[in-house]
Amino acid sequence: MRKELSAVKKMLLEERKRSEFDSDKFQEVQTMFGTVFKDYANTIDGLKQLQQKKKLETQQQRAFEEIRENSYHEMTDNLTAKVLQAEEQLREERVKSKMLEDKLKKLELDAEAIPILKAQVEVYQTDFNQERAAREKIAGEKADLEEEVRKLKTKQPGGGGGAHNFNNYQVRLRQHISLRNIKGIFLPGC
Repeated sequence: MRKELSAVKKMLLEERKRSEFDSDKFQEVQTMFGTVFKDYANTIDGLKQLQQKKKLETQQQRAFEEIRENSYHEMTDNLTAKVLQAEEQLREERVKSKMLEDKLKKLELDAEAIPILKAQVEVYQTDFNQERAAREKIAGEKADLEEEVRKLKTKQPGGGGGAHNFNNYQVRLRQHISLRNIKGIFLPGC
């Protein structure tokens, strides 16, 4: 039994050594596991941070692209509005230009008519002046003839030459009337 006891002790001692060795190994494995687990946790946290960073960058990129796209849309809308406004102004200017061209053509026609109208006015003025002069001459002749008739009438009862003078008066009166008819002038009261 001693032998057995010594063998059991020996086994126990070996078992204890092995157990201590295993315990050291377990401690070492546990430390390594802790380190690995810590590294794993750090890696997971790093991945999460990278995912969040990437997600944030993606959101920022998306927001930037939306802003840029909205900016492009705004610029396009602004430019389209400016083009439409410019086209409207151009249309209005064309209408004004057409109106001015029409007015200019009318003024040119009027300007062409001015020399003709001036010539007509000169002709009418000349005719008017000639007619006035003729009327004044005829009125003067009429007054002279009336004076002559009056003189003849006053001379007629006493003198023998009254018939001859009266005949001269009638001839001159006929000449005067035919001269007026030739000129186409009619004076009321003659």
